[in-house]
Amino acid sequence: MAPSTVIDHAEANGVDIAARAAVKQAELSGTAERAPVADDYMYDFKYNHALPTTDVLGVRIPQDCDAQAEAEGIVRQLSDALGTGNAEAFADLFLEYGVWRDKLSFTWDQRTFNFRPAILKAARDLLPTTKASNFAFLKPAPVVDRPYDDFAQLQFVVSFETDLVVASAVIKAVLTKDGWKMYTMHTVAEQLKQFPERAPADGHMTGTISWEAQRAKEVDAADPEILIIGGGQNGLALAAWCKALGLNCLVVERSEEVGDVWKKRYEYLSLHFPHWADDLPFFRYPKQWPTYTPAQKQGLYMSWYASALELNIWTKSTVIETEQDEQGAWTVKINKNGKESRTVRPKHVVMATSLCGVPYTPTIPGMDTFKGGEIRHSSAHDSSAAFAGKKVCVVGTSSSGFDTAFDCSRCGIDVTLLQRSP
Repeated sequence: MAPSTVIDHAEANGVDIAARAAVKQAELSGTAERAPVADDYMYDFKYNHALPTTDVLGVRIPQDCDAQAEAEGIVRQLSDALGTGNAEAFADLFLEYGVWRDKLSFTWDQRTFNFRPAILKAARDLLPTTKASNFAFLKPAPVVDRPYDDFAQLQFVVSFETDLVVASAVIKAVLTKDGWKMYTMHTVAEQLKQFPERAPADGHMTGTISWEAQRAKEVDAADPEILIIGGGQNGLALAAWCKALGLNCLVVERSEEVGDVWKKRYEYLSLHFPHWADDLPFFRYPKQWPTYTPAQKQGLYMSWYASALELNIWTKSTVIETEQDEQGAWTVKINKNGKESRTVRPKHVVMATSLCGVPYTPTIPGMDTFKGGEIRHSSAHDSSAAFAGKKVCVVGTSSSGFDTAFDCSRCGIDVTLLQRSP
């Protein structure tokens, strides 16, 4: 019996599914040569190199290891290599399959260099123009972390400076037969040396206009240096940093309220990652915040964030037209609040309109004649309650697919979860 409702969550993006299925079947039957574990780098990284356990390294970190002293030794070598621009010495500090992740401190971008050859190439390009100095330890103190009997690593945090930024590095090192080698290093620019964060406002209302009236005026009359299109996590975080650096910024968000990107998702959704990395700059979650944040709660947090940090945001607004002249100046026409057209002339325009793109629903033969009920994409799903007593097929087994199937099961619905791959 056909399901009465189909909820589409297929991840297809123009791939010939039938052809892929035929290849997979040939692989399983042994009539075709099986492909490598992965066609892309991330799978290769995840599955095709060994975790640096004691049996792989042939060395065990002693129980009485002086973490502070060993970390100081690594930092001395790191400081020497970065201070002199010695790319070979810098790369040699890493494990053969070590990883260097940089956020703005050396690359002015967010880059990851995987394994020693890529790290060496990057260092040869970057270190001649970016010297690092003034290394100092930050809290917490260096420690040997032993999550498993056969795996241990020395981890510590340091600050350092280049000519342009104050930065930090989180380092995790393992002990090898050739001494300590960095397994991962994560470098992050924390502050622009020539553009420090502004001091907070005094707050005393000694003028002729109240704080509330002043805020309304600032939001309505915004003539930004920077226009951010999109008021999700990235748009809000960038606006907050711009304001902290003294830049006039405006966010344009099409939703009715800040946070609707989460508040209007399906009712039983919680974020799938622990909240440790989900909060936004200058506004940490309270200590009692749940480990996995309910989506509606995350949306409220974003709304509180925008209000508390006094960010200039036009909601229910969309960009109609943009134009950039030969000198690089922007003219942007905005439909504000669905009621009026406003023109702004920012120096910079930032697209912060999500990393996931628009929902994709593949065309499947018979969709136009399907009589069982509704066909909807998971992005339009809010609740399974209306499907009670019906059969539901959920197509796709990524996060939203499992969430939707579980929501149906919770409501006592006969649900089938359909997955393309074996």
